[in-house]
Amino acid sequence: MKNSNKKFIDKIKKSKYYQAAEEGFWRIWKNKSIWFWGLFIGTGTSYSFFESKKESHNSEYTYGSFRSFLDSHWQWIILAIVLFVTFCIVFWLVSIVVRAGIVSELNNKQNKSKYKLGFKKIWMIGKKFFIRVFVLDLFFLALVLSAVILFLFFLIPLIITENSIFFFLIILALILFLSFMFIITILKPLALIFTVLSKINPKESFIKSRKVVKNNFIEFLKLTLTYIIINFMSSLIFIVVIALTGLLAFYFYNYSLQDGNELLLFGSLGVIWLVAVFIFVLTVRAFVSLWRVDVLIWWVKMIKAEKSENKKTSKKIKVPKKKRVLVGAKL
Repeated sequence: MKNSNKKFIDKIKKSKYYQAAEEGFWRIWKNKSIWFWGLFIGTGTSYSFFESKKESHNSEYTYGSFRSFLDSHWQWIILAIVLFVTFCIVFWLVSIVVRAGIVSELNNKQNKSKYKLGFKKIWMIGKKFFIRVFVLDLFFLALVLSAVILFLFFLIPLIITENSIFFFLIILALILFLSFMFIITILKPLALIFTVLSKINPKESFIKSRKVVKNNFIEFLKLTLTYIIINFMSSLIFIVVIALTGLLAFYFYNYSLQDGNELLLFGSLGVIWLVAVFIFVLTVRAFVSLWRVDVLIWWVKMIKAEKSENKKTSKKIKVPKKKRVLVGAKL
């Protein structure tokens, strides 16, 4: 049993995906100066939906309280909305420069091991690709908005009819919409790499990304599995650290009960713990984001190298031409 497990582990370590992930890990680990930029790379978005309980006897009171709150604080609400939208726009514009710079710099680092990554380099190089990546983001935004409008166009009439038969059509429409969004999520990072490294327009990068995934689907599944393992490892580290620090904070809380200053001490420890956890979460997120981009750049170059190698091999193998013999000719 132990021998079989050892062989399995050795086989995994010899795989090109494991080696690429390991090299990418140490590449990012040794260049801590660029970790901050990892915060501007999206690793995925999660949405939570909370359903509140409604009671008939206090619905009017709740609505009245909410209306009075809006009437008395509408200026602050508008200001908060404006500040939030402004922050999102600025964050997006900065991320455009950062994403392009990171792709370019990590590609250079993979090609030359002695190449030095720099905090300012990423910003300076990323600015050169601002227009291209900006147009790419607008292209994908247009695709998403078109899908949302089309989905609502079919969904609203089905809901209005209130026919149980259309329930299955609603489910089907929802599945198609989510599938489309999943495809967009897959193709966008690839399109970014092609836009920066191949210097092509958004439409061509989108088409090229789709072809790469379609023609190399098995390899793409291996890449996806690598991503899953990376996410699992980072999540496991996160859970272990949070659990250990939580237990430590709980221990100090129980110890402080003996002195009678539990409220002040526990409050201070709680604030310190929350700040430490917040910083840790941001650091892990930045590191994993950079790690994923590094692996994806390697994957694109690996697919390209294998394609060119197959072309060279096919050129070397020449099929001998058959000699034509004319009727009546002497052999």
